[in-house]
Amino acid sequence: MPPQAALALTEDRRRCTGESHQALCALLKDTGGPLPIPAARHLEQAQMETGVFLACWKIGGPV
Repeated sequence: MPPQAALALTEDRRRCTGESHQALCALLKDTGGPLPIPAARHLEQAQMETGVFLACWKIGGPV
């Protein structure tokens, strides 16, 4: 896969999770689709993410 294509496919997950491109390249499939953002592992994390999401929408949407 060309390097620019791989960067594009990992872009959202890198931005949302802070994972490195190098670590995510191992997860890329031949399907060419972007990587999904993983679900929260703990209830507290899910609640925090929900709170941030709702707060962003109250001030005009996510950036």
